[in-house]
Amino acid sequence: MKVAYVGTLLPETNYFKYLAQSIQENGQELLVYADKEPKNLTVGLKDVFLVWDKSPKFFFQIIRKSLKDKPKIIHLHHEIGMFGNLKGAVMFPFLLILLRFLGFKLVVTIHAVVKKEKINLDFLEINKFPVYPALVFPTRTFFTFLNKTIGIVSSRIIVHSEGLKKILIKDYRLKAEKIVVIPHGVPDKVEENVKEPIDSAWWPKIRGHKFCLYFGYLHRRKGLEQVIKGLNLLKLSTKYPLPTLIIAGGTLQKDYEESLKKLVVDLDLAEDIIFAGFVSGDELSWLLTNCVFVVAPATYSISASGPLAQVIAFEKPVILTKIGVFAEELEDGKSALYVQPENPVGWEEAIKLMEKDDNLRKELTKGIKEIHEERKWQKIGQRTVEIYQSV
Repeated sequence: MKVAYVGTLLPETNYFKYLAQSIQENGQELLVYADKEPKNLTVGLKDVFLVWDKSPKFFFQIIRKSLKDKPKIIHLHHEIGMFGNLKGAVMFPFLLILLRFLGFKLVVTIHAVVKKEKINLDFLEINKFPVYPALVFPTRTFFTFLNKTIGIVSSRIIVHSEGLKKILIKDYRLKAEKIVVIPHGVPDKVEENVKEPIDSAWWPKIRGHKFCLYFGYLHRRKGLEQVIKGLNLLKLSTKYPLPTLIIAGGTLQKDYEESLKKLVVDLDLAEDIIFAGFVSGDELSWLLTNCVFVVAPATYSISASGPLAQVIAFEKPVILTKIGVFAEELEDGKSALYVQPENPVGWEEAIKLMEKDDNLRKELTKGIKEIHEERKWQKIGQRTVEIYQSV
């Protein structure tokens, strides 16, 4: 059985590459229809074809390649912005309709599922749409059309959590029997023996210090001001030194990054919080290996988290916001600590507890090891192949 798989493979640590690799390792014939970035050919997968542009042309390019190869199943992924600009997003459901009309069976993974009530001005801003009140209703209408189209033309729909499945059923009236929950996979092995990042600008500030870590893009929905305010409360309430917080990642909103840096200065935390900026893969591996724990204070969660998958892979204790998909990923007190949204006091208490209690960290590490074993990519690939076989 021949399956075509539509996705982008970069960076090499992304979901699409790991899943395609695990599917092929499970013995499934998989033709990978990647975007036309030449580096996609260097990621170590078999049968990779540079098929589509991140522009409206993707519509015709994917159809042309599918008609040539004649796969039995086409596995597509929906992620906002995957096919370029707004026009690409609008054309995606029509691609599904035509592929189904041409006789292909479709499996669609929906990476982000949004409640209708959450499609508002904040949603438009976060996803780089024009922010006009008049666009809220048309955007809700489009997502209703998109999800209903996926529900009608797909043989199977994959989502990453039970909560996302419930939204599709309740808000968009999709059939429960078509929807399969397969969690976001986690790398089987990680590179822990990376050398110390002595050439990094932030290395002199961190050498010899205990530290906790945030990594990922800097964006308002990441909620970093909550952690910063929590650290400030902790500093005011204790005579003990604070754990250094490393904030690693590039920014999607420069004004937000500047507001965080100003907040750090205003609260006199410049010696306690380090903005590392974008870090390389080796630098991130070193940070994850050597941090005491990780913080993930997002205020908005509509999809599984790639960074959280890395945390699980490195089997590190983590403090999370109890919101959206985050709230389903781990278990409070067993594999993570949870904090309610918009709650600096909660962050103060959680950081203090995590930093001081060695036994708690050991218990959380034990719990996250169990999650790691359940969600290794080999098992996720096997479950995906079983979906293909059931179509």
